[in-house]
Amino acid sequence: MEEILQSLPDPMKLDQSVWFILVLVLVLLVILNKYIFSPLVSVLDEREAKIKEGIKTRESSLRTVEESLEAYQSRLTEARKEAHSKRLAILRESQSSFENLMVEVKEESSASVKAAVSDLQDQVTLAKKQLKSEVASMTDQIVTSILKNQTIS
Repeated sequence: MEEILQSLPDPMKLDQSVWFILVLVLVLLVILNKYIFSPLVSVLDEREAKIKEGIKTRESSLRTVEESLEAYQSRLTEARKEAHSKRLAILRESQSSFENLMVEVKEESSASVKAAVSDLQDQVTLAKKQLKSEVASMTDQIVTSILKNQTIS
């Protein structure tokens, strides 16, 4: 058994095969680096650059959207304020118009009432004159009739 062990190479002993393997490993590393690792690293770098660019674009778009939203909110607030002020102005105008109309109607009705009262007073005066005239005429007829009756009797 000892003969077999001695026939085996010493693991700590460097011989030509170790140098050959070392050269093969180096050649393999150069080939792998040139055809696999370098293209893989460049693809990963491109991917990372695209991801960073996408993040920047997203952030820029997000800022633009936020600015647009703020501008929209501002315009909406201004539009609401303007609509409210217009509503108040229209309400005031309609109230003023209503009050003016009521004053005109009161004046017209007051004038109409005064005209009607004046017309009634004129009719009353005319009726009194007619009554007085009729009373005077009837009085004359009664007096005439009584005097005729007394003269006849």
